[in-house]
Parts: sequence; structure tokens; C-alpha cells
Amino acid sequence: PFLNPYTGQTVALLTPLENVETVLAASQSIHRVNFDWSPVTQLVGYEISPDPIQAGQVLVLNLYWQDLSEAALDYGVLIQLVNSRDDLAGEWEHHLSLLDRLVRWRENGLTLSQHKLWINPGTPPGPYLLRLDLFDINTEERRPHPLPGYEVGDEPAMSGLLLYVTEAKTDPRQPPNILQAQLGEQIELLGYSSPLIVL
Repeated sequence: PFLNPYTGQTVALLTPLENVETVLAASQSIHRVNFDWSPVTQLVGYEISPDPIQAGQVLVLNLYWQDLSEAALDYGVLIQLVNSRDDLAGEWEHHLSLLDRLVRWRENGLTLSQHKLWINPGTPPGPYLLRLDLFDINTEERRPHPLPGYEVGDEPAMSGLLLYVTEAKTDPRQPPNILQAQLGEQIELLGYSSPLIVL
């Protein structure tokens, strides 16, 4: 227990968790991922707000790391915003070795890093990927990417965290016209956002 030094009353209780699953399962807003940068760290979840986002707004990205080693304090995360043509629309670098992380970093624990990313006003609407890379802050060398078939220096267009940029406050993933149609065994059409012409 944590005690108030003046009154002796208990102000908080510390309960160790055997794994990070309990924390991740408690929040419905955390998207689960498995980006394994062993033996340094592992990205196990993320939150994006707002989603979708308008150009000119600030995006808040919460990344949940499972701390595999204290070596992660010597690393940073490179975040790139790329469109469907793999064009770079934004780039940010953040060091994991921030002073406030030193008191929270515990081997096999769960650590939250929050990143505020400004989306440029001229960013066209559409789907984007937030692509992540881990790099050594001393040598600037990138860690091998956790996704299969990826080599350091490659820019995979199909890996990352999905984000939508919209012109209005509408969500492009929610079609105004609902239409449920099964297309084969693997695809279901949920709706459309333009006039449907039947010939």
C-alpha cells in the first residue's frame, strides 16, 4: 500500500499483473497489434483520436509497449504518414527515452507513449497508414521490422496503423446508403456513397 506520510492512511494499492492482457482487455478503444521488436520491445496496442481526422487538426496517437528490456530507452520511434500511393504526407521522430518514462519502464511491463501529430492543412482526404519504425538514437540504425518479408530500408505500403482523413466530420467508413450484398465467400458489400446506377 501507498500511505499518506502525514495521516498514515492508505491512498492507493499496488497490484502487480502477471501479463499485459488484463490492461488491454479493460479498454474497448485499444486496437490490438503485435509488432515484435525483440529483444527490445513489442507494440501490443494503439489508440487514435480523433478518427477520422480533418486536415489541419492534431492527431493524438497512444502506443502501448510491452517492455522487453531496458535497452528500449536507447531507441526512438519513426512515424510516417503515407497515402494509398505510398507518398509521404508527414513524418515525426519521438525518443522513447524521455525523462518521464524512466520511472515507468519495467521489464515485461506495459508502457504508454503519447504522440501528438499535426496533420498538414493541405492533406487530401482518404485512407492513410501510420507506418512505424524503431531506431537507435545513438547510431540512427533501424531495428529489423517485425513484419515478415520486410527488410530494413524497405517502405511497405501495406503495413501500419490505418487512419482516415476527411473533409468534413463524417466518417467515410460509414456509408450513407446501406446495402448488404454477399460477393462470393470472402467479401460483403455494406453500402455505397455515390448514386447506384442499375442498367
